[in-house]
Amino acid sequence: MQRLGQLEEDGADEYEMEFEILTQDNLGIIQFFDDDVLLGTEFVETHVSLQREDLIDEYLDAYEDGFVTVVVPDDVYFETVEHIKKELDEAADVYSYSALGIRPTPMAS
Repeated sequence: MQRLGQLEEDGADEYEMEFEILTQDNLGIIQFFDDDVLLGTEFVETHVSLQREDLIDEYLDAYEDGFVTVVVPDDVYFETVEHIKKELDEAADVYSYSALGIRPTPMAS
């Protein structure tokens, strides 16, 4: 996953990271820990994963434990920011792929 490589290059390796790729939802989840204490969660979303009905609830649940960052495809950035900020106010930071230097890769058929 490109994002993990970026985080390690940017010095995030001072924190322990656990990641999970949910293939059914085409979603990447990265959790950040410091001495076994959860600091926050980053959701690397796709067009497919953004269709989940419970994604706002997932963000809220994660926010109870720490920071929440959501990374989305460029073409849905503004509508996603509007939707998330309306539901969560300031509980999540939202970034586009290009803002973080992520290149979208096509899904295998």
